[in-house]
Parts: sequence; C-alpha cells; structure tokens
Amino acid sequence: MFQWIKKFSLVAIVTLSPTIALANAMEDRYDSFSLGYAIGSDNGSFSTGIEATSPWFLDSRLALQAKVFQSWFTHAENETTGEESWLPFTSYKLGVMGGSLSTNNFMRMYGAGGFLLIVPNAKMSAKKSALGSYGAFGFEFLSGHSLNYYIELGANGISAHADKQPRKPIYSNGFSTVVGFRYYL
Repeated sequence: MFQWIKKFSLVAIVTLSPTIALANAMEDRYDSFSLGYAIGSDNGSFSTGIEATSPWFLDSRLALQAKVFQSWFTHAENETTGEESWLPFTSYKLGVMGGSLSTNNFMRMYGAGGFLLIVPNAKMSAKKSALGSYGAFGFEFLSGHSLNYYIELGANGISAHADKQPRKPIYSNGFSTVVGFRYYL
C-alpha cells in the first residue's frame, strides 16, 4: 500500500512541478516593464498611441502608466470648402493601474485612472491645452509569451471644446474604447 502512495506522490510531484514553475514564470513575466501600441475612439475622435507601463508592484496589484495619443477630431469643417475634415491633436494620459492575474493566467482584469492633458490643434481651439481625467476597465489576454492583447472600456472627463468650429462641439469627452497590445521586456 505504501509503495503505491510513494509512486503516486513521485508521479504527482514530477508532473505538477513544471506546471507550477511555468505559472510562476508567467506571473513574473507579466509583472515587468512593458511597452505598447493602441488604437482608440472617444466621442468621434480617432486615436493611435504608444504607452509605457512600469513593473507591477505591491504584490503585482499596482502599476504606473503613461500614454501618448495622436488623435484626430473627425468632425472638423474645412474653412474654405465647408466639407468635413480631420484635424490632428495630441493627448497625454498619466495614471495608475490596479488589478491582478487570474488564477489560470489567462487574463488580467484591471482598472485604470488618472490625468488627461489635451493639446488641441490651433484650427480647433483658441486654448493651448485642456486638463481632465480618465478612467477605464481593462482586459489583458495573456498569451504565454511576451506579447499580449488588451481591450479597455472607459470614459474621459474633460471640458474640451472645439471653439473655432461651428457649434463649438465637445471632443474627447465621454465613453472611450481602446484596443492594443503590450510587449513585456
């Protein structure tokens, strides 16, 4: 009887050890510094951007993040033709992410929030900049490799008006969606 328990224990240890080691290695991999690329949309603006995320700390629960987006106000009116055109502007996000890995290392769910700074195009607004905030819920799909994809759904809270455009519309405020990838170094 004890022979069978010894053999079973040996097989269990040999079988589970690589699995446990792999799971720990994956957690460590997704705790490191990462760089990313994203595309997004918010209130009629289209954006592409890059991001840098600090290593996760406090038992892999928090990280700091900086994002820069080149955005386009998609409902601008051309001064000479009156046709709809796109005007570029830049936005910066600096914030905190809070989350954790799922138990099976398939997905990280997180929340993010922080400051939003917009530098508008001179054809959009007379203001040099606008300051607000953002918040999002994210789902990062862990591939088992250094490259992961993610989706963020959230909102921007900013009082940015295109005051040089007809009807002075608000832009970059309200619901936002972002999809992208992160590469862990």
